[in-house]
Amino acid sequence: MKLMFFITGIGYGDAIREYSVIKELSKKTDIEILIVAYNNSYRYFKDKFNTVNIIGYNISDTTFEFKALNLIKQNILLPILFPINLLKLMLITKKFNPDLIITDFEPIGAIIARLMEKKLITTFGVEPSTLKKIETKSTFRFLQKKYLEFMYSFSNYASATIIPSLTGEKQQEEKFYFINPITRKQPKELPSTKNLMKKLKLDRKPILIMLGGSHFGFFIAHEMIKILDTIDEDFIIFGYDYLYTKKNIKCLPFRENFLEYLKVCKGVITLAGHSTLSETLIYKKPCLVFPIKNHIEQEINAHILEKNNLAVVKHIKEIDQYLIKRHILTFIKEIPHLQKHLNDFNLNGDGAKDAAEIILKTLKK
Repeated sequence: MKLMFFITGIGYGDAIREYSVIKELSKKTDIEILIVAYNNSYRYFKDKFNTVNIIGYNISDTTFEFKALNLIKQNILLPILFPINLLKLMLITKKFNPDLIITDFEPIGAIIARLMEKKLITTFGVEPSTLKKIETKSTFRFLQKKYLEFMYSFSNYASATIIPSLTGEKQQEEKFYFINPITRKQPKELPSTKNLMKKLKLDRKPILIMLGGSHFGFFIAHEMIKILDTIDEDFIIFGYDYLYTKKNIKCLPFRENFLEYLKVCKGVITLAGHSTLSETLIYKKPCLVFPIKNHIEQEINAHILEKNNLAVVKHIKEIDQYLIKRHILTFIKEIPHLQKHLNDFNLNGDGAKDAAEIILKTLKK
């Protein structure tokens, strides 16, 4: 069985989610995988599978706001390069001859599936019903919403659309499958907290700062570094300058054993990416969430957590170290309350198994 995955490369979240599904599929049947990716997703997969590097869009800024003008400037050549990408991928697809194409919010995957008459499954981290509740006062927000609706329109052609739900509300609606959140490993699959603390050489439970692979995360981490040594907690930052170490701060590169740190930590500070939030909820860890302003997907994810009292959510207009410190101190005080609520919140993280079953079911039709 041959599967071709198209994966967005802005952060690591989409790559991690799809890798979890691939591992589940590998347990059930023999598969041959081809990955089409760019930026972070390409770096994640290039040493794991046969991976094709394409030109993808970029999102970066020196502020904490998603801005239309900057997005246009950074991606102005994409329309010109699109035909080159398309021709390259049509030739690769013809040679590989996949039984099924699986794509996330990367539109070229769905286009290739239609042109090459291949079965298609789309997978998204945002539920369509939540888009109706989004305010679109600005033109940029309106365009984001229209883009998401455009991507959902590919579901009309797809055999199935898979959507992991942050709250685990499983349901099926026509070709839409709402499944449990996806994690790489269940908490019970890891050693005990005591053994992990010893293995990771930790004296006390740290607060993890997981800001993905985006520039937004890098800039907020840069400001955090300046104030974290004034707070009586241990902090581990993933994805920053891993050569930096200071007093109660340790920086690490992106690591496959992140979940070991997640299991032993007392809380997490993160953006509002779907994959990190999913794993944080499955591991029942209190969370401080900074959704990127004007980023509709992140605002939706943050709203779901805030509405269900599952995280402290702070909307910031600009990165200010003193404001960030105040938010962190507030979060630390809220950790016991959040922990109690999370302990009572039943959530199963077997979404990867659900997704694998849907994919196999689609192939058998």
